[in-house]
Amino acid sequence: MPATANPRPPRRPSFGLVAAALLALGAAAHAAAPSLTDAPVINFRLALFDDETGRKTSDLRGGSAIYHGAEQVEIRDFTLTLLDRKNALALQVKSPKALLQLKTRIAEGDDHIDVAGPGYTLAGKLWRCEEPARKITIRDGAQVVFQAPLIDLLK
Repeated sequence: MPATANPRPPRRPSFGLVAAALLALGAAAHAAAPSLTDAPVINFRLALFDDETGRKTSDLRGGSAIYHGAEQVEIRDFTLTLLDRKNALALQVKSPKALLQLKTRIAEGDDHIDVAGPGYTLAGKLWRCEEPARKITIRDGAQVVFQAPLIDLLK
């Protein structure tokens, strides 16, 4: 049974901006020297900021990023952190490997995923994170833990 969480990151374009930045990175590497697209970017890190306030909204990190063309980037040791308006953790997603579909703004992976948000954690395998729909789906071994009491949940 899939587990779905609909966390509310601070701004909608944060994951889309990550995808756009990765697309630009890959296009620049391809234009500058075609052989660079075959080499991974080691210790990849990309911070994104709000255009209006200059506040940091998200941080994407990876042990390596591999450009697979204009539509897909593979990130090993994937960590995506979204921050709220007070610069506190809104959501953090970690997985050993993620494939980012740049045009659709979807990340997915077969490996384990750990998701942490205020008051809950999710874990499992065979996952998909759809930024436009604000949805994370875990298709295998889903576990959800709430750190707050769930009063009157079954009424």
